[in-house]
Amino acid sequence: MDAACAANSWVWLYVLLAVVIPTSLGFVMGVVKAALIAADLKERFGWEVPAVFLTLPGPILYITLGVLGIILWATMDDSCGKWYEANTGLLFIVFKIQVILLGIASIFGVITCVSQASVLIAEIAGRKVSLSVLCALPDSVLASARPISSVLGALNLFPLLR
Repeated sequence: MDAACAANSWVWLYVLLAVVIPTSLGFVMGVVKAALIAADLKERFGWEVPAVFLTLPGPILYITLGVLGIILWATMDDSCGKWYEANTGLLFIVFKIQVILLGIASIFGVITCVSQASVLIAEIAGRKVSLSVLCALPDSVLASARPISSVLGALNLFPLLR
């Protein structure tokens, strides 16, 4: 690489990682889920891996990549940014787009991790998880939110809202 700041900026590596790792993680998690279904742990041993553990790697990855991208962009020298704009403009644009998207994804990743942690705590405590447990609101107040929660649950955006 010709950029003097390439060792500190990681633009090439970040763009590669932001494309390859989430795709690979999705594939690996699909294989793991298929293997767990094929193993039928509930029938054979009387227990199974909680679904929370299968849903956490993605949000944690998005949080990590989002924070890493924000740090890389924020600590990049102005001269380094100008070099990338002049010599590898499209790469720099893709880098900025990925940082913005993964920054937004990291916000949703934090929300997902918090909600999944509350589900895990509720499962360990043996309580039924509902919106009223999470929000500490009576079910009558949340009745108006049920149509929205069923749409979000169908989209599998927020597994708690079912």
